[in-house]
Amino acid sequence: MNFVLIDDVAEHNDILASKLMQLCEKNNWNASVALKATSSKVVREFAQKCQEPTVYFMDIELDATQNTLSLAECIQSYDQECYIVYVSAHAHYAMECLHAHAFDFLLKPWTDEQLEDCLAAIMRSRRRSSVPVLVI
Repeated sequence: MNFVLIDDVAEHNDILASKLMQLCEKNNWNASVALKATSSKVVREFAQKCQEPTVYFMDIELDATQNTLSLAECIQSYDQECYIVYVSAHAHYAMECLHAHAFDFLLKPWTDEQLEDCLAAIMRSRRRSSVPVLVI
């Protein structure tokens, strides 16, 4: 599984990447950070080409003129099985993000436990979707 991180503050991407890798190692989850970006254009280009299961961790406000809701819609048009997780200090966006089919919304400053709970839910969801259904 790939992780793609987008935040207008590169240091936030670095912190999140480090925590994600610690949690994956702790829980034996096979995943890696495929991309850390501060630009929606780079993420859009990645999503067009990506063929692997991907979790996108996205800050909602990249700058004063744009948010990532339209980026999520674009990503989902390329990959309907991706996971979108918003990571934001702007709680007022939570419902809008969930209505846009986000998997989760983590409010900054998130805790390690919240991040681990989010990842565990994604891993459970992936296992359920990969289990063949027996119809009798």
